[in-house]
Amino acid sequence: MSAQPIAPARLSLGEFLAHPETLTPTELFEGAVIVSPAPSFRHQKLAFHLAKRIEQWAGRGEVAIAPVDVVLSDSTVVQPDLLWIAPDNDRCYERAGVREYWLAEPTTETLEVWTLGEKEYTLVGTYRAPQTFVSPALGHAVPVSEVYPMESPK
Repeated sequence: MSAQPIAPARLSLGEFLAHPETLTPTELFEGAVIVSPAPSFRHQKLAFHLAKRIEQWAGRGEVAIAPVDVVLSDSTVVQPDLLWIAPDNDRCYERAGVREYWLAEPTTETLEVWTLGEKEYTLVGTYRAPQTFVSPALGHAVPVSEVYPMESPK
């Protein structure tokens, strides 16, 4: 099942944030409220594992796992699976210009790494074990085999 808009009308940031807290994945995309099904066990296990590894690799900053709202604009609030906040990047995520993000795909055990250039994101690469890449934001080599080391649940 994929994410679906739940309200036909557009909401403002204030209206969205006035809703009660929930553990249901709920985001605001350009004013539309989007509710997603709960992530799979494997997805959550990967996110938790990756959060611990990023905390080790970075050695500084803060790591948070979903659900946590990240306000990108007056009409967009996202809930990334995990979030690393660098100690030098606390000015509203450099006006929502997140320097680097990773897209982890558990079904193929690949990891896409994107970095923010002057105007747009650039794909650094798509990696899978046993490859290693250097995260520009973390300043650390990341072995992909340490991102996907776990067995699938039975």
